[in-house]
Amino acid sequence: MNRCTALGAWCLTLVLCPALQVGNTEPGSYQSLETAEKRSAVLTEKLREIVSLLRIVWRQDFDSNYQKYMLGPSPTVILIPREEMIRIAATRLDGRRRDGETTQGMTIGDEPNVKIVVVYDDIAPLLVARTINHEIGHLQLRDKGMSRNKEEAHIRKTVDTLFFEKMFGQDWMKATVAALKKGVIPIEKNGRQYQGYRPDAVEAFYRQLIKAGAKLEKTPLYDRIVASLVFILTNSEENLLAALDAEDGAEQFSQEELPHIIVVVCDMVGLDLETRLLAKKHTIRIFRRAGINVNWIDANELTSTAPLSSSRAKCMMPSMESYLVVVISPRGAIRWAPGQMGVATTRVGAYKRAYVRYDLVETFVDTFMPGQKGNSGVGAILGHVIAHELGHLLIPGQVHTEQGIMRERWGRHQATQAAQGDLLFHADHVKLMQDLLRPK
Repeated sequence: MNRCTALGAWCLTLVLCPALQVGNTEPGSYQSLETAEKRSAVLTEKLREIVSLLRIVWRQDFDSNYQKYMLGPSPTVILIPREEMIRIAATRLDGRRRDGETTQGMTIGDEPNVKIVVVYDDIAPLLVARTINHEIGHLQLRDKGMSRNKEEAHIRKTVDTLFFEKMFGQDWMKATVAALKKGVIPIEKNGRQYQGYRPDAVEAFYRQLIKAGAKLEKTPLYDRIVASLVFILTNSEENLLAALDAEDGAEQFSQEELPHIIVVVCDMVGLDLETRLLAKKHTIRIFRRAGINVNWIDANELTSTAPLSSSRAKCMMPSMESYLVVVISPRGAIRWAPGQMGVATTRVGAYKRAYVRYDLVETFVDTFMPGQKGNSGVGAILGHVIAHELGHLLIPGQVHTEQGIMRERWGRHQATQAAQGDLLFHADHVKLMQDLLRPK
């Protein structure tokens, strides 16, 4: 965290990590000074809005909270870009399994070095302020002896609810809850009755927020956040705790009971960390949706013969009875059909092998996903191509389908499905893989 620098804006001094800074303006940079200045202006305005929102919520406690958590040479609250959260989540610094692509904030470390890291760049100021307030709530409860889930349930029900009530008023909150209750239905799960939300409840909350003046566009990430808030506002704290406990139990059960595969990934390209983690995340997610756990092993990390960033990095295979091998290959490693992003070369034996051509993955993303920023599109498609080739290694015979991830030729429709998380295995293939992987 000591690599971050403070940026002053209006009455705000928040710490921003390096990836947030407004661009390289040295000679040869791809950004002009004018572009950097525009980004700086947008950044400053966003920070001002975050502070204005915190002032509304904290009211008479604003000065003391601001002094305590945001000032000084080593403030508690640090704003980070999404790519940094992906890295932090992967290391599990707070001891929890998290999805860095959707996590908004977390509290890490212990006193006196505790830090609150909050994603800033792809989240609206209202939700950034809510996350800062949420995580500070955790700090204030650290010495209360609560279980992790009980503390989280209390923060969600009390702190998050009060945030929106202070922000928009009691009348708005009453009207909002009343509108949301029209879009929920009672559901029973694990012997407990919850208020389950329908899509119209999520739409109702969007309308209430926009009506109150919130700047919030509909995106998949915001849909998820808003749906979570609907569940929080329409269920009791006891239900929130039960849901958190159930999630922990389901995760533990699924990890132990699902069939699994061991996948050894050899990176012969020298991928950056973000792209590797995204590819891994999407591959694991796709197989989890198929009821299969993936034990992902980075072969490059098993040897010190070359740095991972080197295009000449060598891979060392582990000593195991069997596993599947995926080689992320540069141009010209083996013969490829035109436009073929992957090929399964060895489909029998203990060490089945497939190759993925990274430069063709990049070309696919440039062609069909030009709106994807950073490496998110490349990492997502790379993970889907890896999953496709693993399908060839697991499923015997001709496995191409008209729909789904095993379709032979991909285009704009498959790119859209992948971005939405809907490019998956066909149900018949799911059953076949599970049957083949279960111990006989």
